[in-house]
Order: sequence, then structure tokens, then C-alpha cells
Amino acid sequence: MENKQEYREFEMDMLEVRAAEGEDAPKKIIGHGAVYNKLSDDLGGFRELFEPGSFADSIKVDDIRSLRDHTPTYILGRRKAGTLELQEDERGVYYEVAMPETSYADDLIVSIERGDVTGCSIIFQVDGEKGERWFMEGKEVEKLEAFIAMWDGKRHKIERHINKARMYDIGPVTFPAYPQTDIKARSLVEVAGLDSDLLGTALVKSQRGMPLDDSEKRTLARAGEMIARSAVPETEKVPEPDEAAAREGVAERLEADRQRLRYGSPRK
Repeated sequence: MENKQEYREFEMDMLEVRAAEGEDAPKKIIGHGAVYNKLSDDLGGFRELFEPGSFADSIKVDDIRSLRDHTPTYILGRRKAGTLELQEDERGVYYEVAMPETSYADDLIVSIERGDVTGCSIIFQVDGEKGERWFMEGKEVEKLEAFIAMWDGKRHKIERHINKARMYDIGPVTFPAYPQTDIKARSLVEVAGLDSDLLGTALVKSQRGMPLDDSEKRTLARAGEMIARSAVPETEKVPEPDEAAAREGVAERLEADRQRLRYGSPRK
């Protein structure tokens, strides 16, 4: 399975504007875009940390950008142009951006100085299967085993450790790009070898009574099998689901997840 780009946000205690050193020198924003050895909040069944050196190679060779809220039209700096400087320190990836003379950059400087913008986000991609390790109850396990455990109804201590990844974008954000709990649902279907976009299309077409092609039918059936397998003990044999049952079961489960993401879990 090919790893895809992911988004992570960090609420930083150091995102600030540095005054220009010369009369014509641009102001800079400085901060840490990735913090090492610090467990994240719950990302939907697991927590995550970046190990020291995760981005050591990437920040030296990749043409990384710094964008406001990951928006390409609001570019702040670029490593290749020398307007974005990156280095690792004991805390994580430290960055400095020489701000352009644009209205959106001026507005951002005001927002940071006022304390309205305090977050930083990165876009990254894990460097192959060896770029991450998964742990459950302190023991290293296979990725698929960790994801199945997230859906078995039990409380597990699951951690994802990232040790090598490529960085594409690093910069200030007002809100995270994706809800954190959405990571679990996306990753589960992808680690099972399914295309999350194809699954979403198949679900919408199924709910609307539209005909499905063969690839969409196979995707729904495989997703139904994965959900059924994660919901019963390993000692029980999971029957092969028919297409109608697979579509109904997957649709109900994912619709419930979407409702929780939008409105939160009901209070007990």
C-alpha cells in the first residue's frame, strides 16, 4: 500500500514574529512545525509521536513550502528560494519564514502578534513501511493488527511512532485541516488495501440506489468483511457477506462515524 500525504496540527507555545534586523529586511515568523517525542491527543483509537530525526533528510533536500492554512495562493516561503529555513533541534523541526510584502502576509503578522493564530501544521508522507512502527500495550505489532484492534470494542493503548517521513508544507494555521478522529476511518480502509475515495463513491451511489460497477461492488464487499472480522472474536468464523448486507453494514457504520465527527459523541 502506498502511503498518502497526511496533515497534523500542533498548538505551539512558540509561534511569533521576529522584527526585521535591517531597514529593508522583511519580518520573519518563527516556530516549531513538528514536535519530537510528544504523544498526540487521541487520533481516533491511537496516539502518535514523531521520533527525533524523522525529517532530518527531508528538510535538507526537499523543496518544502510554507503556506498559510495549506492554501497554495497564500505562499509565505520556500526552501529552494531561501525564504524558508529549516533545522532540527532538541524540540523538533524549527523554521523561519522571511515574510513576503503582500497583504495576506501583513494580515497574518497582525493575527500572530494578537494571539489569534497560534497553531502550526505540516503536510507529510511516511517514507515507506519502514518509516513507521506500531505499538499496542507497549509491544510492537503489525499495522493491520493495530487497526483491527481499534474496532474490537476494547480499550487498547495503541501508538504510532514515525521515524522517517518527507515534509511538503509547514506553516501557521487557524484550524486543523482535518478532524483528528477522521484519521482512523480513512486509515483502516487504506491499510486493508482499499481506496478510500472509491469506497466513499460506492457508498453514496449505493445509498442513492444507483448502479455499481464491479470494482465498487468488490470494494464494498471487502470493507464489509473487514468490519465483520474486527467485530467478532478471532475464534469465530466470519461468513462471507453478500453484496446487499455488505453495503448496508458499511453504510450504517460509516454514517454513525460521520455523525460523531460532526456532532460529537452523545453524553452518557
